[in-house]
Amino acid sequence: MDIIGTKWFKCDLHLHTTESACFSDKNVTAEQWVQAAINKKLNCIAVTDHNSGNNIDNIKEAAKDQNLFVFPGVELTCSEKKTHILVLFDLDKGSTEVNDFLVSVNIKREDFAKEGIQSDYSVADVITKAREHNAIVIPAHIDDFAGLSELGNASRKSILQNPDLNAVQIVNEEIKPEPKEYEKSVALKQLKDKYGDRITDAIVSQWRQTVEQAQQENLSFLTFSDNPHAEGSSKHGILGIGTRYTWIKMDINPSLESLRQALLLPKFRIKNDLDIKEDKVPYELPETWIESIRIENTQISNPSKPIKLTFSPQMNTLIGGRGSGKSSLLKFIRGVFTHKITELHDNISLQPIKDDFENFFKIVKKEQGVLNNGSKIEIILHRNNEKYKLSRGVLSNALNDTIVSKFNRTTNLFDVFESEGFINLIDIDIFSQKQIYEIGTKTNSLRNRIDKLVPDVAEKSKQIEGTVSEYKTIAKELREIEKKTAEIPIIETKIKDLEAQIETFNKSGVKELASDTKQFASERKTLETFAENVSKIESEISTIFEKINIQLPPDDSIIEKYNDDVKKVLVDTVSKVDELKTQLESSKNSSVEIHAYLIDCIKKSQWKTDEDKVKADFEDKKKELAEKGVEDLSKIEVLIKQLETNKGDLTKLEIEKAKIPTKKKELADIKKRHFKEREEVTKLRSDFLNSTLKSDNVQAKVRAFRDLSMIDSSFRNIMNSQTGYDDDFNELKEIWEGGHARNAESVNEKIFNIFINLKDDKTVDGFGGRFLKKVQGLNDESIDNINLFYPEDDIEIKYKKNGDKAFRSLSNASAGQKSASILTLLLSHGVGPLILDQPEDDLDNHLIYDLVVEQLRLSKDKRQIIVVTHNANIPVNGDSEHIVVMNSESAEISIKNVGTIENKDIKKEICTIMEGGTEAFSMRSKRYIGIN
Repeated sequence: MDIIGTKWFKCDLHLHTTESACFSDKNVTAEQWVQAAINKKLNCIAVTDHNSGNNIDNIKEAAKDQNLFVFPGVELTCSEKKTHILVLFDLDKGSTEVNDFLVSVNIKREDFAKEGIQSDYSVADVITKAREHNAIVIPAHIDDFAGLSELGNASRKSILQNPDLNAVQIVNEEIKPEPKEYEKSVALKQLKDKYGDRITDAIVSQWRQTVEQAQQENLSFLTFSDNPHAEGSSKHGILGIGTRYTWIKMDINPSLESLRQALLLPKFRIKNDLDIKEDKVPYELPETWIESIRIENTQISNPSKPIKLTFSPQMNTLIGGRGSGKSSLLKFIRGVFTHKITELHDNISLQPIKDDFENFFKIVKKEQGVLNNGSKIEIILHRNNEKYKLSRGVLSNALNDTIVSKFNRTTNLFDVFESEGFINLIDIDIFSQKQIYEIGTKTNSLRNRIDKLVPDVAEKSKQIEGTVSEYKTIAKELREIEKKTAEIPIIETKIKDLEAQIETFNKSGVKELASDTKQFASERKTLETFAENVSKIESEISTIFEKINIQLPPDDSIIEKYNDDVKKVLVDTVSKVDELKTQLESSKNSSVEIHAYLIDCIKKSQWKTDEDKVKADFEDKKKELAEKGVEDLSKIEVLIKQLETNKGDLTKLEIEKAKIPTKKKELADIKKRHFKEREEVTKLRSDFLNSTLKSDNVQAKVRAFRDLSMIDSSFRNIMNSQTGYDDDFNELKEIWEGGHARNAESVNEKIFNIFINLKDDKTVDGFGGRFLKKVQGLNDESIDNINLFYPEDDIEIKYKKNGDKAFRSLSNASAGQKSASILTLLLSHGVGPLILDQPEDDLDNHLIYDLVVEQLRLSKDKRQIIVVTHNANIPVNGDSEHIVVMNSESAEISIKNVGTIENKDIKKEICTIMEGGTEAFSMRSKRYIGIN
């Protein structure tokens, strides 16, 4: 897969061949030399022999078709202190052009490559002469012998300030720029170990000073090998090729102009081997990036020629005049990533953007829509080292859903990829200027954006929901307990009343009489049962008597010869049965007499006498108690049972009441936990902003529970009162605003107590009677919500312009300042593609440069950026890897040109479209003279 746009090249641009007199092995062939460079995985080299270009063409010929780019060059010895400088020419030049340059600085052809030969030109004069030959000058090993450090301070400073000088070669890590710490004595010892006794304290100081001067001029620091024959050797050889190198970001087809552009931006285009370790590349592809989009058969594209646009995995800038279709391309992208359409539906303030998109991305009807039957949009997407094709279009006059296909490396074809919800997993951000402004002006939009980027916030929010639910469950249980235990005083009163009645009964003595009465009643029941059983004997005997009926059998039933013998027995038996019946008759009469005897004896017994006395005494006592208010003695037992029941109920309620302190402590603990969890969310947001926002000009601070803008709406939602009570809600807001600085928990408690007092019909200063009645009508859940209420966090954004000392609050900023600051924040985090549609609208140039460009250059190293813009700062100072020029003269969307800032035609288009043309740009440049 070929990456378009600028890319990183591993470069060694200070190399000697057998042409140099000090090259050790003169038998090395050009092919061997080139192979040594390839073995070191170099992508780009420069042939820089001492004062000669004779061997350049041989090396270039050997490097043909080897994917190795060769800059022709020379290491020139200047007149001042025999200072060495590298002079590099464009790749299409060769030995002739380099040698002609050497002649122009007064080195004779017959002296090329001879030891001791030098130009009589000063370094400054050589830089001027190199510009005339369209060459680049790089002072060689400025922190080593034969480098710029050999010159006097004034001369050295003048050279390093030359506008045609953009880079220097450095050698010694011991005095490298911007060390974590630099100790001269340590550096001196290390350099003595490397160079021997030639190194002195003065030399180290001079080398260090030279490096610092170059650093002050913001020059690119380059490290190259100078291919020593062996480590520490002053001679050159192929073994040293690529032992030192610099990664340089240039156009996919490097050129001298591409190198010059890279040297202008050392922070973003240069990585020397002091910054980056062996085998470590300076850039890795993002996990997700868009390779291309293809648009076919739409109302605004050529029906016979589909549009295909390929993107760099880093920064892509789409430019063009008004109406050239730049933003339309982004709408086509949004149309494929359907979850990005949903975002527009979810936010009512983005309704105009939603309407504009939906009027665009639909089947053409009544001058709206750009899709025809057969329209098709295809996006090639890379995600986690896999390649996908996302297709969406119109088939059978219906707009279909996005179809996902996955690239099959075996067949080199895309197979339909069945994965429900895959499109929603694609991490991609699409923002218009309107969306950016929305985030900048509404705290909740910015906060929600941050929360989406911090997975732990969602997890913590679920935890908070669980805590709130737990609180409400316990609060409900507590209210039920309090409701039940509120009956304790009533039950206690009942118990006292019952105990009083029973006590009066007990003191009267009637209890014993009642007991005796009850005992006699029990005994009477026993006697009556006994007498009843005796009376039943008569009826039982009568029943038996009636059942006894024995008759002699017929005469012929027995054989005659036994007649006399058997018949006599039968007759005797019947006779005896008759006697029994007579006895039963007599017994029946006797049983009646027995029953009568029993009743008579009981009536005459002492038991009956005592029973009658107890009854009479009991009746007398009842009359006496009735006069004292105890009228129904028959209910005494009921009262006793009621007393026992009430005492049991009281015991249960007291057990429940004992739970109240525990429940209240549980609620207090849960509420504290809820507050701590809210604080943890605040910390997550704050940590996220601190770790991601690295801009020197934009600061973001999370102010805990300080989004006062939401207090009114929050309480209205809790109380279900969307209108009215303005003064009352303003009073609540002022309480939060005035007391928050002290302690959010105490302010929460204060407001909750206000609601409790109002609920209890107590007057509270600052709140009207209508509000009081509204509060009294609140249900328990609403009260719980108020008890747990804290405003959301406020995200305070501050910004400053370059040169300003103090940061300014975004709340007082202009629309452009807000948008620029928020755009900086959005650029600070994320790894998925970021698509921006004219983010510079409302932004001044200084805001774009101060706040946006720097962050763009940082962000594109970790995520793909596609931006439509009218501002030259973004592609030029943002150093866009790939620039797409849309054709504004075509009636249909078409691409006029693609390339990088190194490309002459691209530069011309930028100047024409964004600067008003070369003449206008030149005039402004002239008129700006004298600003400093």
